[in-house]
Amino acid sequence: VMMDMFTRLPMTPVTSYPGKMAANHSVQAAFDTTDGGYTSLTGTGLRFGYAVPANVCTDIDGTMPLSAILAIVDEASTWAVVAADACRRPGVSIHLQIERMRPSPIQPGERLSVVSHVTKLGKAIGFISASVSDEEGRLVARGTSVEMG
Repeated sequence: VMMDMFTRLPMTPVTSYPGKMAANHSVQAAFDTTDGGYTSLTGTGLRFGYAVPANVCTDIDGTMPLSAILAIVDEASTWAVVAADACRRPGVSIHLQIERMRPSPIQPGERLSVVSHVTKLGKAIGFISASVSDEEGRLVARGTSVEMG
């Protein structure tokens, strides 16, 4: 069931997942993506590579808008909560915040690295931080999320 939910994750440009997912609390998953990226889901968060497709670069200058980065941070935050929660509840975002750290625009074809980490998980609320970096490791954006589950 968890594998089926993970394959529908819309933010990763992946056609298949040849990896395995453990059923215990410290979930580990590693998958090869069609663009050579790597995705991992651990007991504390999520890390994945993302090749920016042209169809998400909808700003007037043909670059990736901050709202698209926020959508990626939102999805990554939800999966971080799934990894950290013993019951695997995905939760619903009740607060999202994003801050652009790199002034230059993100072009189609750029590769981004997204890392999300649960900073605190209670019975009903989770707090998550996320960062988005470019290929050179420069911080592109950082965000926070509050999830209710």
